[in-house]
Amino acid sequence: MKILHTGDWHLGRIFHGVHLTEDQAILLSQLEELAKSFKPDVYIIAGDVYDRAIPPVEAVELLNDHLSVIRNELKIPVIIVSGNHDNPVRLEFGKKMFAQQGLHIRGSISCNIEPVTISDDWGDVYFYPVPYVDKDTFRNIFNDKDIKNQQDGLCRIIENINKSHPESSRKVMIGHVFTQGGVGSDSERPLSVGGADVIDPAILKGFNYTALGHLHRPQKVQDQSIRYAGSLMKYSISEIEHRKSICCIEMDENGACSIEEVSLNPRRDLKRIEGLFSDLLEQSECEDYMTVCLLDRGPVYNSMNRLRKVFPNIIHIERKELISDSITKKSIDHRKVGDLELFKIFYQDITGEAATEDEQQVFIDAVELMTCEESKQ
Repeated sequence: MKILHTGDWHLGRIFHGVHLTEDQAILLSQLEELAKSFKPDVYIIAGDVYDRAIPPVEAVELLNDHLSVIRNELKIPVIIVSGNHDNPVRLEFGKKMFAQQGLHIRGSISCNIEPVTISDDWGDVYFYPVPYVDKDTFRNIFNDKDIKNQQDGLCRIIENINKSHPESSRKVMIGHVFTQGGVGSDSERPLSVGGADVIDPAILKGFNYTALGHLHRPQKVQDQSIRYAGSLMKYSISEIEHRKSICCIEMDENGACSIEEVSLNPRRDLKRIEGLFSDLLEQSECEDYMTVCLLDRGPVYNSMNRLRKVFPNIIHIERKELISDSITKKSIDHRKVGDLELFKIFYQDITGEAATEDEQQVFIDAVELMTCEESKQ
């Protein structure tokens, strides 16, 4: 059984004011080429298909075009679950009709998960699509107020799966959760306040493979067979070091899985560079999305627009934080410290260096000029 596992596409994403639809279209075309060569028996999308509950028209059209290739042209069955960014009702519109055509979409949930059964040379493999739902939804479907968090609800779902699952048959779970031990990033919307809905991955070990979505870094959690495919592309500065990829899984007759991560090649990468403003202007032109850290101590006028000549797709500029411990070393009563001493402390704290005598004199002259002007009024 060959499985292609992806997720967290966030179609329609706007990143620092940049619409990413064209970038996403290029990556989805790469998935289509991968599907043609790998020839999976099933194509899994583990949630957060869209970036928001009401996606833009361009995002809907992009999904429609891509699924038409995967399902209509390549004849690959598709299983999709909704993530916390998706609107489950909108996403699963027409699910009964689409299921007859090999496109299985699950947005809503019930006590008993109806599996999608796909066969290979060794028999049936049961795929259990579990969309993202919160604890209140679990409480409602089980009519049980003792369900305290998402894990409690998920454990009940898995118990029911195990009761009905044919003995000795292979099984795969598809979910959208935050597992304990998983490494997150800044672009993931929290599933709950305070991180209460974190799942112990131990409850997932009964499956031959667990295809997860939500965390944007491709990674395994505890076990090789419990994996996040990661996001389609880099959606935050915290993801600069990520290597985005797709999971290609081959499952044998006993349910053992061999897994390959196939890298994606974006039209524009996300990179970070730092340096003095004058030095950065001498860099070779780069079309990637750039975040720039300026090391200049003084002000730089119109830095964003001027740097666009070198980095036309610059998205963010920051200044190097040089924090001194001059204040934290000892408690200072600022009411008993003179203006010059306060200036020296402030300068040290901001720049990380002591003010020179010339710089102190500039401050003294400025204070004297201000005092003189006030006395004339």
